[in-house]
Amino acid sequence: MINKIEWKRIRGGQVRPYADTIYEYEIISEMREEEVKRFCKTFLGACKNEGSCFNGSCGFPFGLEPYCKFEKDEEVENKYNYKICYPYTG
Repeated sequence: MINKIEWKRIRGGQVRPYADTIYEYEIISEMREEEVKRFCKTFLGACKNEGSCFNGSCGFPFGLEPYCKFEKDEEVENKYNYKICYPYTG
């Protein structure tokens, strides 16, 4: 069996000057959730800070490290969303 993964970038970049850079991806795959998450962190962008309180900003209290959020789509089977935020550094 060949593991297949499809992904597309929904958005990417800064929304305004001096803002953090945010990338958002949509992933579709029949692979296990852990494997999809590993793919995201390896190929789409790694981060140390992860959690459900992602608000589209890397500022306080998250520090200057990239911040990400990985979640399974509630409505569509085998669909995932991955968001990663890189802090603005000047």
